[in-house]
Amino acid sequence: MRKILFYIPSFESGGAERVASVMINYWNSKEKYEIEIVNTLPKNKDFFTISPQISRIFLDFNYNKQGFGKIKEKFSRIRKLRKTLSNSNEDFIISFLTTPSILILLASVGLNKRIVCCEHTNYYSYGNKVSRCIRNFLYFLLADKITVLTKRDLSNYPKYLRSKIFILPNPLGVDGFKLSSEKIRDFSKDGLANSTTKFLFVGRLNREKGIERLCSILYQIRHEDWKLSICGDGPLRKYLEDFIDKNNLFDKVSLKGAVSNIQDYYSKADILLMTSLWEGLPMVIAEAMSFKLPVIAFDCPTGPRELIKDSQNGILVPDGDIDRYVQELTHLIHAPHKIEFMSRHTRNSVIKYKIEKIDEIWDQVLAKK
Repeated sequence: MRKILFYIPSFESGGAERVASVMINYWNSKEKYEIEIVNTLPKNKDFFTISPQISRIFLDFNYNKQGFGKIKEKFSRIRKLRKTLSNSNEDFIISFLTTPSILILLASVGLNKRIVCCEHTNYYSYGNKVSRCIRNFLYFLLADKITVLTKRDLSNYPKYLRSKIFILPNPLGVDGFKLSSEKIRDFSKDGLANSTTKFLFVGRLNREKGIERLCSILYQIRHEDWKLSICGDGPLRKYLEDFIDKNNLFDKVSLKGAVSNIQDYYSKADILLMTSLWEGLPMVIAEAMSFKLPVIAFDCPTGPRELIKDSQNGILVPDGDIDRYVQELTHLIHAPHKIEFMSRHTRNSVIKYKIEKIDEIWDQVLAKK
């Protein structure tokens, strides 16, 4: 059995962390690889469950250093990682997220390691032009392979890197296909006419997810008949709380925080709202569609366009056009038959993101030379 060393800072609540936990637990259940995980935050920070059968190494990284101490801490992290790599005999190292990938590449210099660097957002979302050039240079010199989420994002990478790059979408983190049909809301039976439209928002509450855009949209439709559940937490939670308070939307908007039973919210909602400024390949869209839930999203870079067929399984709004988003959302509130139509066309769009399909691509990525 081949051995994989998997490096990700933590399993806190987040998209990449969810993907990592899903793949690791799947491989472990199939006894496909011998897996060892390297984390840099303690186990008590876990949001996602990792099988206790899997060996884990916890490195003590200090994330509170400032100024010159922060620079010293960077070198300390490289030393700790290098010591771990020197003592390992894996066939492959898999690193999730850009900054951890850069760190482990620097720690691996001269150790002859095969490292797969997995990107989980689009090319331009990392740093500035100089930062991206440094990343590309290190990937070219030291990475064995690189994975990106979409074909569109692949075209953003320099040509000298593309021979190393695989297009590797994320698997469904919560798979509606695996639930019995009785547990998934059937719009055609429930009917939406004369009922309050139930919106759902899933994501970290930060600038990247377009929280300010979301508030602007909600304000403009505040007199319509709807309710919104927001599942997620983050630095802009207070901003949302103040918005709800200021506009007296307590009866309409409910902040659920980070939840472990997201499938229950997918099952009960009518429409998923996404207002992100940028994404990689947002599995929240695919997961929602596996529960027959249509999605309305801005056509931001990258991801929504790869998943949404406009007016078929959801609504794709020109990026940043808040007035158009409001117009489309208002129309859906008053046209439940359109929601029902789109819900019938969701599942066929996302079959390719089932974990068994994604694992076949991983087989290619981890193939021996």
